[in-house]
Parts: sequence; C-alpha cells; structure tokens
Amino acid sequence: MYLWAIVGMNLFGNIKFTDNGSGNNRHRNFRHFPVSMITLFTMLTGEDWNDLMLDLMQKEDCWLVEQDVTFSMPGGDGDAMQVALDKGQYLDPINDQMVLDHMRGDSELRDALMDQCTINAMLAVLFCCIFILVCSYIMVQLVIGIILDNIQAATVMENTTVGQDDVNEFIAAWEDLDPFGTSYIHVKQLTILLSQVPPPLGIRGLPQMYKCVQEIILDVDIPLRERVYVHFLEVLHALAGRVAGAEIPAEEELRIHHRLVKRVPEGAPLYTAAHAYAAMAVAGAVRGYLQRVALKDVWKALEREDFNEVVSCGDEVGMSSRLMDVMQAKGKSISPADAKAYVRRLTCQDLSDEGSDELPQIQGNLRSKSDLPVNLRHI
Repeated sequence: MYLWAIVGMNLFGNIKFTDNGSGNNRHRNFRHFPVSMITLFTMLTGEDWNDLMLDLMQKEDCWLVEQDVTFSMPGGDGDAMQVALDKGQYLDPINDQMVLDHMRGDSELRDALMDQCTINAMLAVLFCCIFILVCSYIMVQLVIGIILDNIQAATVMENTTVGQDDVNEFIAAWEDLDPFGTSYIHVKQLTILLSQVPPPLGIRGLPQMYKCVQEIILDVDIPLRERVYVHFLEVLHALAGRVAGAEIPAEEELRIHHRLVKRVPEGAPLYTAAHAYAAMAVAGAVRGYLQRVALKDVWKALEREDFNEVVSCGDEVGMSSRLMDVMQAKGKSISPADAKAYVRRLTCQDLSDEGSDELPQIQGNLRSKSDLPVNLRHI
C-alpha cells in the first residue's frame, strides 16, 4: 500500500474535488500521504471505489482559477473581448479552450491557473482496477492462510497428549494452593495438587492415589527452591514432560531452554521433590517405629485380654475406653482423641478402605503382633 500511495500522489495529487460525497473529495484523495493511505484502505474494503475511479478520470471543468483576473483577448470576429474570471472558477478544456490558450500563453496569467484534470483517463482505470485485484487477492490469501493455520493448530492441539484444557485444570488447582500468586507452593502440597488434577498431569479419579503420587514424584525431576518449595513452571514442565516428552534437536532444545530460564528462579538446585518425599518416607518410618515402641506395653496388655471381644467394627468407643484404661494402669496418660486414632487403625474401618481380605484374621484368634496383617504392622 505504501508504493500505491506514492504512485497515486504522483498521478492524481491535483485532481479536482467533487461534490458527490463518495468520490474524490477532501476526505478521499491523493494530495497527502496520510490521506492517500486512508483512501487506499477504504478502496480495499470495497467502499465506493468505482466512484473514486470515475472522479480520477475527469477532464471537464477542471482548470481552476486561483485568483481574480481581468484581461482582454481577441474575439472570434477579430475584435478585442474583455474577459473577467473570479477566484475559484473552473474552466472547461473544450468549451473554454480559447481562454485557456490565451492565459497559458501569457506569463502573467499562467500563474492564475491550476490544472486539476487527469493525465490520462485510462491510467485511473488501470490504477484502481489493478489495486483492487491485487490487494483483494492478497486479502483472500491472507484470510485463507489464517483459517488453515487455525485448523492446523486445532488439529495439533487435539492430537497432543497434554492439551490446553489439561493445563487449565492444572492452573486452577495451583491457584487453590497459591491464592496470592507467588508461583511457589510447599513440596508437601504436591500430593494435594496431583490429587486435584485429572490425568494425564494428575491422578484425580485413579485408584491407589497415594501410590500413584509417589511414583510420579520419583519419576520426574522437580527442583526444590529454598529446600521446601517448588515453582509453578518447573512443576508443570516436569509433569508435562513425563507424559509428552520427546527428543528434539539440540538447537531447538537450547532455544527453549533460554526461554524457560528467563521465567524460572535463578540458581541450580541441589535437591528435587523426590529427595524430599524420600526424606519424608524415612521420617515416617522412624516415627512409626517410635510409636510401636511406645505402644509395646499397651499391646501386651491388650493381648492378655479377649482380643475377639476387643476388636470389632461396632465397638470402637468401647475399645478406646479400654485402651485408656490400660494406659492408666501402666501409669501413662493418653487423650481420648489419640486413643480413638489408635483404635481406628486396629478396627475394620480402615481395612475396609483398603479393600483388604485379611479382615477375618483380625476378628479371629490373634494373640501376637506378628499375626497382624502387613498393612497394620506399622501400628
């Protein structure tokens, strides 16, 4: 359009304005570059471009008188003829040919005229038609290209393992854990995050959720920041790479790396979320051992009683009271809440959650801790 505007200014910059409202007027013309660009844009939209073309072809009443002049010239019969012209008056190249020839031949009167006729009517036709055809073709190709790109992008998104909907689910779950938008959450909250995000990035709705969380955390490398926090982009990148990772050329990988580095915290972390979860597993095992040692006397006291009557699905309150009595008899104290928590680990309430088939063994004649099912030996 820039080149067309320059050409239009050179060819049609002095064309006479018309009063039809849709042709060559003070709003649509080629006298100045900004207005020329606007004129070409309106032509590109198809708005009355043919009216503008007709105005650019005019050759009638297009010689402008720029100042009041009075002069005498020979008439048709040889006598002198007095001619008076007002400023702003237009002369016709055919009907006023004698006046124009006289004024153009006089060096003083020549400056009072301005030629606002078209150079060639055919030039105006070629200029407008070629512009419309070329630019319309370009616009059609542009629109088709945009449509094809959108179709291709939509097809790629449908075939990707991790789509935009999956990312939106991840963002929504992260916002619940990070309401202030710090881009950081505690590493322990990864369990909650993964349990709230559906596959493929999360595990919502899958069986054995905690086992799946452990497998995912140990399978990916999520850097730890300040030893206990994880960053939004690093978590999303690691989870997406686990299910949709692919080998890419070294140059492309370097380019993506440079883009990501600008948006993640600086520094190379020493530990990952897998280290943190491994440490928490070790700490949990140690705490379980200490609890077993602390309850050793209580367990022996319970073994001396009728275990069939103590352990039952409907006697949770009674067993809590029995546990508190045993502890008091040993000279130790335990709160009702703690007693109830310990009892729930021994009753079939937790076993039913696990779907275990070993429930009848507890309701049988268990006389020692070694007879307990494996999933209750940590008590």
